[in-house]
Amino acid sequence: MKSSIFLLSLGCILLLGGCRGLYEGFKSAKTEDCYRLAYPDQELCLQQVNVSYEEYEKERQGEKRPQ
Repeated sequence: MKSSIFLLSLGCILLLGGCRGLYEGFKSAKTEDCYRLAYPDQELCLQQVNVSYEEYEKERQGEKRPQ
């Protein structure tokens, strides 16, 4: 019973959070991967990961527009 309530709650959170929540989750996982790299590569990796959801969404929308 508790597991079904947990899964239902998780589903609601994902639906309410939408893509932003998924983006932040993947960003967090990638950041952890960056910290496992040696220093020069780590800095580059962290710079690439350090993009806000809003910036990501603007870039994504810009790529979708016909030129």
